[in-house]
Amino acid sequence: MFKPITKLMLAAAVTAVCASTANALTLNLTIDDPSRVSVELYGEPVEVQAGLNTFENVQEWSRYEIIANEGNILKDVNVNGSTYASWTTSYEVNVYYTDYTVNVTSAPLAEVQTGQFTVNVDNPEKVRISLPGTSQAIEAQAGANVIKFIPEADKTVSFSNTHGYDMPFYSVTKTLGGETTSIEKGYSSYDTTLEDGMVIDILADFPADLTYPVSFEFVNPGTEGYFTSCTVGGQPIADFTQGFTAHAGEKVIINRDNSLYKSNSITRNGETESNYSSTLEFALTEATTIVADVTKYNTYNLTVNINDPEAVGVYRSYVNDGNRIPLNAGQNTIEVAENNNAVYIKAIRGYQIDSIKLNGTDMEEGYNGQYNTNITSDGNILDIEGSPIVYDNHFIVYVDDASLLYDPTACFSNKSYEYYTVNTGYSSFGYLESEAPFRFGAYTTDYSDGFAYFNNEPMTASYGSYSFTPENNGVYKFYFAAEPSLYTVNFTVDGDSSEAVIGKYDVVKDIDFSQPLEALTGTGINIYGNNLTVKVNDTEIPCVDDMYSFTVQADSNVAISRTQVGIDGINAEAKSNNVYNLQGILMIRNASEAQIQALPAGMYIINGKKIIKK
Repeated sequence: MFKPITKLMLAAAVTAVCASTANALTLNLTIDDPSRVSVELYGEPVEVQAGLNTFENVQEWSRYEIIANEGNILKDVNVNGSTYASWTTSYEVNVYYTDYTVNVTSAPLAEVQTGQFTVNVDNPEKVRISLPGTSQAIEAQAGANVIKFIPEADKTVSFSNTHGYDMPFYSVTKTLGGETTSIEKGYSSYDTTLEDGMVIDILADFPADLTYPVSFEFVNPGTEGYFTSCTVGGQPIADFTQGFTAHAGEKVIINRDNSLYKSNSITRNGETESNYSSTLEFALTEATTIVADVTKYNTYNLTVNINDPEAVGVYRSYVNDGNRIPLNAGQNTIEVAENNNAVYIKAIRGYQIDSIKLNGTDMEEGYNGQYNTNITSDGNILDIEGSPIVYDNHFIVYVDDASLLYDPTACFSNKSYEYYTVNTGYSSFGYLESEAPFRFGAYTTDYSDGFAYFNNEPMTASYGSYSFTPENNGVYKFYFAAEPSLYTVNFTVDGDSSEAVIGKYDVVKDIDFSQPLEALTGTGINIYGNNLTVKVNDTEIPCVDDMYSFTVQADSNVAISRTQVGIDGINAEAKSNNVYNLQGILMIRNASEAQIQALPAGMYIINGKKIIKK
């Protein structure tokens, strides 16, 4: 019957995104009767006894929840000498910074609920009943609801519409001692003083045959477009500015266009409405007349010539995806209102602006790679040319477990706070020097900074963030599941195979098979070559797409030898012609001779051999 509305919290808002190693604290918790009170730590039950319960070595930010068992209530929760809660069903203690002493007293509801009232409800789906004094929500049933309350704590009762705080009931009345009075709606609810024996009657639904008309008046002809659409009870109304009639009690939502029109005055039945909101919303409880005094802003046509709209974004007011103007390749004409005449232009990530001219004159680049102008007349022409960026420099980011990051799509950014998504394992990023420094925020679910390394050397976090200017083919590793170990990998390559074997670690680093390799936990090793046998600690590694791959999880001995193939095997051998770049990324599977000849100049790995294409 009773449900908690809120949980009270014993903690200030956490402003830091990361925390260092937690301190061990002590929680002294005194409970009067454990049959009436339960305790949980992160949702798991904690055994308690009557009297003092001492919990030592409690980690900072540990969350204990004190819960009144069914049929009971927490009378008082005293924390370090002060009452923080009374007459509630649950309370959370977030232990941080210092030791805590908490005293809890409780009571059976049957002993303290000595008051009673009745609520008659026609449609319980719409009705929410609340007792603010004890933070209780009562689930309404159709018909009579007999509700007990605690006179010492419950002083008022509230009734609200589950369909919205602004939605009314048809009527709410209170009867006590033979006298019936109407309860008027406040801002969001119908409130009244609790009195023993009172009866509340709630008619949530309006009569089925009760309707009201809605009409519109426009002070300035031709401004009907200010109201763009209308729904009643969620259903769209066609030609609504001509007026309509709808069922009483429904919610009316009218959308407005404040970008092309200036609102001087909007009234509804003589009452002034906001000039700035994008919607006009109200419950239909009477015949309604809406008077709109609006004027249309002057608008200017701007011609935008763009070679590739995927490369460059054009925006109204400021750079934001919601403000981006849809464009087609070639010539576009867009309408710019005088009150919102700022136009911004910025290259989409991965692209660059090669040329941008306004009326034939080069525009000057502003903050964060943006260009902007204010359009104040017709006839302006904006010419934009963009193209994909060809990155000559790349770096690698390795994450041991991206699921531990608070948000893998919003923890890694460049100087302009453009975010990159990181995944578990390796990710390769092209970059320009102008985009540095890059920042990797350690926003993990447990506020840990984790462990970070650049080319196996530890990095230090500052305020929960690792900042770095990348080096070409640099490898940046981030571990959040556990601190990594540094292992040694030794290679043995038989003489017939040494010239035909290519090795990479961390995607882009060349392996010198004559030297031991120091590698952190999870380091990826790729070996390329034809007809090889590769064993790691005596376990053979399968060949997939001309590549033998494994990750380092311990000290390892890698033996590489040429597989002996008979005459029939040689004749039957078909080269795969898989083409890899030097980052170990498969570019073309089973490439034809024509595809290989068409490759841009550069160095590739084809059939396990380094090939230079000039």
